[in-house]
Amino acid sequence: MHIEVDESGRVENLTQDSVLAFSNKIFYSVFLNRREKRKCLQVLRQHYGHLKNWFLKIFAALLFLLIKDFIDKIDNIVIDVEYSGRDSDVKGMLLRHIRKIEPSFPKDKIAFRNIGKKSKAHLIAYGIYKKKAKSSKIIKAEDILPLL
Repeated sequence: MHIEVDESGRVENLTQDSVLAFSNKIFYSVFLNRREKRKCLQVLRQHYGHLKNWFLKIFAALLFLLIKDFIDKIDNIVIDVEYSGRDSDVKGMLLRHIRKIEPSFPKDKIAFRNIGKKSKAHLIAYGIYKKKAKSSKIIKAEDILPLL
């Protein structure tokens, strides 16, 4: 299965909710509200002090939570470029999470490119972000923190 992933509501913006969605023949989404993002950041700051790229860690954790139940069915993951120049960082973090449950998952199955506003993944993520649809799963800080 080839999937495309898109984000609506950037993770680093603590005044917005964030949604990640993937689509192909099936679709799935995860929703993280702004209060839960702030909880994650607060715990990270308590544990590590000042963090420069905390949002990349949370983004990679959300990506993992989005795809983890479908890992064995996925042939390719195309992730919309959200953090230009940081793709390799996000890919490395995501691979570390994936390889805990699927040790032989090849890194070349993950790619980053602009998927566009007409992508079904974008339409799903944006619809949930705008409260026109419901997310498949609501993520809490407790779901993310063990991954950080």
